[in-house]
Amino acid sequence: MTTKEEILNKSRPIIIGNYYIYALLYRNEIVYIGQSTSLITRLAAHVNSNKVFDAWSIIEALGNFVPTEKFNAIERSYVSKFKPKYNKHLLRSKPKSKKEKKYEKIYKRIRAKK
Repeated sequence: MTTKEEILNKSRPIIIGNYYIYALLYRNEIVYIGQSTSLITRLAAHVNSNKVFDAWSIIEALGNFVPTEKFNAIERSYVSKFKPKYNKHLLRSKPKSKKEKKYEKIYKRIRAKK
């Protein structure tokens, strides 16, 4: 899995229609982790929300098609690792589908090999 330092140092172009996992940052701390296929629109929504942040970063660019269960599992794995203050809803124990559990296991094995 990507470290906090790697997230802070990554910079990538945004490609319309791609699936992204992203982080909102405040004073170099991750305060929110989210997912979107329309990153610019989603970031604009965050600017108009009550979330306090001063930067953002793309954690992973996943390409132009990702199954929903995989997308959710990847986001949840980052939220579990970093426990951002604005992701409280994902930290509560919510039942995962069988597909989500499967993708989470596969994703953790792939990341462990890197």
